Amino acid sequence: MFPRSSKVAIYARYSSDIQNPLSLKDQIDLLKKILHDNNNLLEPMIFSDAAISGAVIDRPGLSKMLEAVKSHQIDLVIAEGLDRISRSFKDMAYIFELFVYNKANLWTIHEGNIAEIHIAFKGTMNALFLKDLKDKVKRGQKAHAEAGLATSVPPYGYRIVRGKVDEKNRNIAGLREIDPEQSEIVKRIFTEYVNGRSLCDIYSDLNNDGIPAPRGGLWTRGCFIRRGSLGVGGVLLEEQYLGKLFYNRTTTTWNPLINKKETNPLPRSKWTIAEKPELRIIDDDLWYRVQKEIVFRKIKRDTTTKGPHFPLNKLPLTDWVKCGLCGGPKCVDEKHRYRCSRWRRDYRSAVRQCSNSIGTQDEIIFNAVFATIRENIHKSKDLRSQIFMTLIKNYNDFLNLNNKVFYLKEKIARLINLAENGVGGPIVIERIKCLQNRLEIINSKLRSICVKNIPTEEEIKKEFLNSVGKIRVSKDTQKLRGLFKLVLEKVVLTPTGNINKDEQIEVFLKEKWFSQVWSSLHDSNQLFT
Repeated sequence: MFPRSSKVAIYARYSSDIQNPLSLKDQIDLLKKILHDNNNLLEPMIFSDAAISGAVIDRPGLSKMLEAVKSHQIDLVIAEGLDRISRSFKDMAYIFELFVYNKANLWTIHEGNIAEIHIAFKGTMNALFLKDLKDKVKRGQKAHAEAGLATSVPPYGYRIVRGKVDEKNRNIAGLREIDPEQSEIVKRIFTEYVNGRSLCDIYSDLNNDGIPAPRGGLWTRGCFIRRGSLGVGGVLLEEQYLGKLFYNRTTTTWNPLINKKETNPLPRSKWTIAEKPELRIIDDDLWYRVQKEIVFRKIKRDTTTKGPHFPLNKLPLTDWVKCGLCGGPKCVDEKHRYRCSRWRRDYRSAVRQCSNSIGTQDEIIFNAVFATIRENIHKSKDLRSQIFMTLIKNYNDFLNLNNKVFYLKEKIARLINLAENGVGGPIVIERIKCLQNRLEIINSKLRSICVKNIPTEEEIKKEFLNSVGKIRVSKDTQKLRGLFKLVLEKVVLTPTGNINKDEQIEVFLKEKWFSQVWSSLHDSNQLFT
């Protein structure tokens, strides 16, 4: 029986972009007709998702519909079938519980008014259908790959072949051919690398020649050699240049804990590899010489001491200094000047992502940061309220530890009285020693807690200025970075454009940093005390 309601919504969905988009309109028209036939003449709310799988719950249309249910804007949702709502058993159970809790109904053409039994049986059938569909798709893709047809986007050096049909006049998908221009670039990269040229020189020349990178834009080191959680990649590591097609190098699974897809690499034994000699760009000899050179350079780089261009230890302001033109990070060069990392990377290239070549001495920036901190301390008002909670916490800790001391002393006194009267023997004596050890630990904690009255504004400012000054004078990198983590947001260096070729220094501090710094200054476990 069709339920009566004045707050009705329609939900429609189709799965992929290869299906007919008119499917969405057909579903909505059919559901509107059903509403009209059941004397429901009010205009329903429409929610839809186009080309999105029912296996995922994170769909724009579905999310808006569930929000409308939660806010009681609708109390009846109709759809063509339960599989339009979701094909996941877990998600369908969650959606149904949400409807029940908000006293809303779910009705479909195929199942009627949805109840618990539909969720149990139809939800299981939808989940099994989805699993079976995945298996069929993977089986078809594997057969496709074994037949020498590609199942993925072609790498740099190839292009897709379109318009070819089989004997049944059907388009053949997965055909690719060598791109003459790009293949010459691939050969050039391999040859120059094996002849000893650095990756920086190679990509600088390619950018100077106006050759776009595989994904457009500028060439970078990552275009040649890329290592990550999904294995290796990049032009110099692409095995397809040997005239091979690969399938099943990675697998995608749904993680229910984070409700997202995860892609992981598979061992080579599970790959499907098809030989395609007509797609070969690089010969075996050049390929193996390049792979040997990659390994050799990596070993040399790992065993060579890095110079000042690649500092082993972070300096106090590293990670906080930014370029005002491009927003990228600034790093210290061999002359202790902060220069834009993007400009330094592309300085030999005719095409640069940043034109800021100006560097500022680290000592100048260092002084500007501390000047800003001191000015912020002087101008700040009502510091007492900001550090009040820190003092209260210390006071509460002090009271709790005092109560424990009182309790332990009473217990020790009773046990000593028993021992003097000859009760308990060695067991009581051992217990007394144990309690005395605990008492000593608590007393040491008490001595470390400094409880005092809330200081005045001037006393707070004076303590901040003295403590910050001591940290600055110490020149201890660990202490300075500990302070900057609590205080500093970023330091932006922007060229002024004047004849002196200097930069404007803007120091941005975090909001309400006083309480954290105060707590750290009075905690003996902190690094910069």
